[in-house]
Amino acid sequence: MFEKGKEFLIGKKYWDFLGGDNTFDNLLELFDSVGKNFKENIQQKIKQVAKEKIEGI
Repeated sequence: MFEKGKEFLIGKKYWDFLGGDNTFDNLLELFDSVGKNFKENIQQKIKQVAKEKIEGI
C-alpha cells in the first residue's frame, strides 16, 4: 500500500480508496449520527463522575 515514490493518501482520498466512492462522506454522517444519539448519555456520565469525584474529596 505504501510504496516509495507513490502518492500518500489522507482524509477523503484515503477512505474513498479503501471503501469506494463516498466512503468518507458516509463515515462523517455515521459519526455525526452516533454522536447525536449518545450526546445526552455522555454528558450525564461526565456529570455523574464529576459529582462523585467532588463528593469524594
